[in-house]
Amino acid sequence: MNVVPAGSGYKLSACVIELPGIIGNSCGFAWERTVPVKKNTRKLILLFSVVFLVGCDHATKHLAKSRLEHQSLSVISGLLDLHYTENPGMAFGVLRSVPESIRGPVLIIGRGLMILVLLILWWRLHPLDRLTHIAFAILLAGAIGNWVDRIAQGYVIDFIHLHYWPVFNLADVFITIGVVMLFLRQLRGPPLVLRT
Repeated sequence: MNVVPAGSGYKLSACVIELPGIIGNSCGFAWERTVPVKKNTRKLILLFSVVFLVGCDHATKHLAKSRLEHQSLSVISGLLDLHYTENPGMAFGVLRSVPESIRGPVLIIGRGLMILVLLILWWRLHPLDRLTHIAFAILLAGAIGNWVDRIAQGYVIDFIHLHYWPVFNLADVFITIGVVMLFLRQLRGPPLVLRT
């Protein structure tokens, strides 16, 4: 009889021994392969983090539409205003001048492909440390937040206005933070490579 080491990924109710060469024992117990709880917990936390950030983005957009659609709010005079705008283009007003018949489908498909690429990279890159996971979660939340707006409304709500800079929203902030975090991670940590 061999004692099953802790953290081996196997469980057996009411039993702590392994019978070599036998799938079950006379009591009817059977070994079952399980995924470590820690790994599952980490994945759930990351998933809920993405959902939570997307929710925060849409909550702020809803507030902006209901409170700022007919007025602007000065937060820091001469520097920061809250100003409601509907952006039919990309982040920071890019592609605003392109005709809607071309811009709409291109942006919906393009953003969908970008989200797919992010998911593939998140799955395939290694080594993935805590900073990298957080960066991908934030980046993905920002991309999804604006993509959902684009599909549902045909435009993205922007409301944060730094003077001398295009109006943006919380999802744009998430995307920027995620990109910066990944850039810093590449500079300071071992390089991220695709698993073969």
